[in-house]
Amino acid sequence: MQSLAPQQDFIGVEDATYLYTGAESAPLKSQTQALERYLHERPRAEAGRAEHIATEQRCKQRLATLMNCAADDIGLVGSASEAIILIASGIDFKPGDNIVTNDLEFPSTVLPWIQIQERGIEVRLVRSRDWQFTPEEVVAQIDERTRLVAVSHVSYLSGLRLDLAPIAEAAHAHGALLLADVTQSLGVVPADVSEFDFAVASTYKWLLGIHGAGVLYWNRERLPEFAPGAVGWFSVSDFLSDDRFERIDWKPTAERFELGMPSYAAIYALENGVRYLQQFGTDRIGVHVEALGDELIEGLRGQGWTVMTPVERLRRAGNIAIAVEDAVTVRDALIESNVHTWGGDGRVRASLHLYNDSANIAAYLDALRPFAPGR
Repeated sequence: MQSLAPQQDFIGVEDATYLYTGAESAPLKSQTQALERYLHERPRAEAGRAEHIATEQRCKQRLATLMNCAADDIGLVGSASEAIILIASGIDFKPGDNIVTNDLEFPSTVLPWIQIQERGIEVRLVRSRDWQFTPEEVVAQIDERTRLVAVSHVSYLSGLRLDLAPIAEAAHAHGALLLADVTQSLGVVPADVSEFDFAVASTYKWLLGIHGAGVLYWNRERLPEFAPGAVGWFSVSDFLSDDRFERIDWKPTAERFELGMPSYAAIYALENGVRYLQQFGTDRIGVHVEALGDELIEGLRGQGWTVMTPVERLRRAGNIAIAVEDAVTVRDALIESNVHTWGGDGRVRASLHLYNDSANIAAYLDALRPFAPGR
């Protein structure tokens, strides 16, 4: 199976087996031109800043197409972790409230709730079995005191993809909010956020961006009065108004979450990355990585590995993980074979994107073979 996108469009893909996208994507060669555009606009003063803002708006429009939402519902902040904190800080938690999450989450989606436990907030952790759990198990933890459900669309740990629709429905039926981390799905499989209250995503993985920008989605229709627990001069409608030191006049859009001058360099790169993805579409990208995943899972099982990721296509995306006792040693050996994966925490994870092909699968399996349980 050939790659969906030309490998020559990327740095480091033609001369290596790059399966590291769940941590960080291979850079587009065109990012050099995108960043040069940013740098050449900077000395143009107000005209340059106007182009920065126009690029940011184009970026949000492109993201809105991927996410099935309005561009005005999207804020661009420093990272997904920052986005979660901004959302969390605006929720009025009361003693006795509970937050429902799970043990397959990235720490950024759990640590903020651990921090507020001392305020009498209960954290309900859905425990996975064999690195999986179901939407029904999440729904079972939601009750009248649930204030927030925080869950990933696709797990960074096991690659499990969840159907979030029944979770959103149950949360809303009980007056709770749903915060979805779509970092590991946005850009590689369809990720419709329109029924969620909030969504966040990193941009330097599947969206082909660079460090310095995170996506924050706010469902303004459902929560028109929501405001973050932090404010800056970018958050307000007119930072030079006569009464600026007397009241906060929040912007009506998700720009209210943007506290100050953003990393326009990261935004230029993100706009360029999303534009590239849109040439192919996430439906096609999803089919491509699911088919490659079929190949990889079959090969891994043939070597005797325990595959942590579900076999069913609709229950996974680009991440395919295996249980490995000494994962760091295996990862380092793979690097020596010019195969790049993420390894640690008892697992090795290969991530498949539009620039991967069957030759990458074969190279990975060959490099793994000396360590295979069934050798």
